[in-house]
Amino acid sequence: MTQGFPPSTVRRAALAPVPGAVSPLLDLACFAILGAAALVLHLRWDEIPERFVTHWGVRGPDGWGARTPGQIFLPLLLGAAVTALLVALRWVLHWALPGGATPRSRATRRLSGLALVGASLLVASTTAAAALTPLAGGPGIVLAVAGVGVAVLPVVLVAATVHLFRLPPDPPGSGPPAAAWRGGLLYVNPADPALWVPKRTGLGYTINLGHRYGWLTLALQILPPLGLALAMALLAR
Repeated sequence: MTQGFPPSTVRRAALAPVPGAVSPLLDLACFAILGAAALVLHLRWDEIPERFVTHWGVRGPDGWGARTPGQIFLPLLLGAAVTALLVALRWVLHWALPGGATPRSRATRRLSGLALVGASLLVASTTAAAALTPLAGGPGIVLAVAGVGVAVLPVVLVAATVHLFRLPPDPPGSGPPAAAWRGGLLYVNPADPALWVPKRTGLGYTINLGHRYGWLTLALQILPPLGLALAMALLAR
């Protein structure tokens, strides 16, 4: 049923450069970090102890690993998998987010891109640091890298958010129709060609579950992270 929802004229995905997009060079930087860590491990393989600490608890080391390719490079493989998921999600959003040339729509798109790029860089740098701990001899490198990322990323996002709120709002009636919202949270509108639409409240975007790819997109967002978490839990046993 598509009755009751006026057709959308402002939210379309276009296969062209999108205003407000974040540079793809930042995506390449994530994989460059992981590749650099792999190269260091390869070149300094003989310096890695035959047995090394893999986990530190509150009372000190409580997990150990052996110098095998699987043990050494596993953090980098997991980091690459999570980073690839985040980069893929960013590019899906890059092409599928609602179009628009207003300053606010450009700033909102850029904020979404910065959040995903920041998460990708944090995952890549933290897992690279974790892979290098056999050479470092302790968790200090991981804590330092994660601490810098956790400190810098919120500052960048807050600055982008402040800039967004200072911009004039988009014209009235340019957002998704109110009748298509279910419970104020779920957007279901088969008449709207957009897969992603602006949230009714707050910042960011939500999936149009009335779109033919809506439920598939939701599943692709949820299932891969759950699968990775399950794999990591099984490997840690």
